[in-house]
Amino acid sequence: TSPKRIVQALAKIGLRGRRGNEQFGSWEIQSLLESGPGYQEYVAASTTLPRNTDAGQARVRVYRRPSHQDAPADQQRLRQLAQREYQQLYSLRDCSRVLQARDFCENDKSHDPAIVFELFAGSSRFDAYLRGNPSLSFDLRLAVITQVAETLHACHNRGVLHPRLHPGAVLVREAA
Repeated sequence: TSPKRIVQALAKIGLRGRRGNEQFGSWEIQSLLESGPGYQEYVAASTTLPRNTDAGQARVRVYRRPSHQDAPADQQRLRQLAQREYQQLYSLRDCSRVLQARDFCENDKSHDPAIVFELFAGSSRFDAYLRGNPSLSFDLRLAVITQVAETLHACHNRGVLHPRLHPGAVLVREAA
């Protein structure tokens, strides 16, 4: 299989490579954190704030539409879905265990929508953390699950649901 066909196949399912210094609002993409179906998450640096501060760095989730969905209606629907997710997350801004959504923006060229989050440096997905720490005690595992359950309860009390919750959707980091 040629590299061109691989790139085309990846684009067809919504995964696209980084295109230079892609910018979303005042955030410039730096490096890829993870890819999922229809989205990519990056570390980004602010073009207006000092980059060596927490405020000057962010996690940016870019919603990519599959290349077969190039109709303006598809782009508008994707934007509406991303904007709805941002509004729900923003409504949870006072929940300390929910990744804080800072902004909603889009790319000037591709018009792909994006949500800007706090960076949450040093975090890893819960499933990856468990694989990397196989001897983690039962009590610590239970403590994380308890925190997730309490956070979900707070979200549900506000009418916010997470239909795709799984261990890979939960970010954890060790306490300092």
